Amino acid sequence: MGIVTRRADALGRAGQRTLSKAIFAVMSGNAAIWDSDDLYHANHSNLGSTALGYASILAAEDAIAAQTELSSSEPLGIEPSQGGLIVIPRALRTTAYELVGNSDLKPGTANNDATALAWGKEQILINPFASDANDWFMVADPKMYEWLVVSYLDGKTEPEVLTANSAQDYSMWNKDLIEYKVRHVWGLGVVDYRSTYGQIVA
Repeated sequence: MGIVTRRADALGRAGQRTLSKAIFAVMSGNAAIWDSDDLYHANHSNLGSTALGYASILAAEDAIAAQTELSSSEPLGIEPSQGGLIVIPRALRTTAYELVGNSDLKPGTANNDATALAWGKEQILINPFASDANDWFMVADPKMYEWLVVSYLDGKTEPEVLTANSAQDYSMWNKDLIEYKVRHVWGLGVVDYRSTYGQIVA
């Protein structure tokens, strides 16, 4: 029975993993969005090509903070480090943790300059599906600034694991088998590019 339960749990995790992979793919794929430009594009003022580092993190912050309202030139006033995320491939994990460690000093220097980075290690999000070891991304607090929306069928955010185990089911009646099925119906789309920044490193 333990094996059966673990298999059912694995089906649910597979459903969640499929959704996570699709979300990360929107970033790394950098495809055209509703205005026909790529998600990360010079026209959006949210595209860079600098490796993860002290200066490039600050540059990405500044670019997001400088974004203005869609219908005016009023600044949105987004502070990415307040609840935001830095999304990296696992290959950049050590670099990222060194940059946003607990030290009050500027990373990578031999002097006592104060750091201008206000990020914490809990704000580093590793993309386990990343195919590029250098590209990284920044996202402002998703609870306040939606850049991507995920919709679920009937509002069911968790995968459903369905079981066919009644005596009337074909597999039970003919083969004494219990059939499992996972169902997780969702759709996603980019709604705003201004609260995210992509560093597509050449």
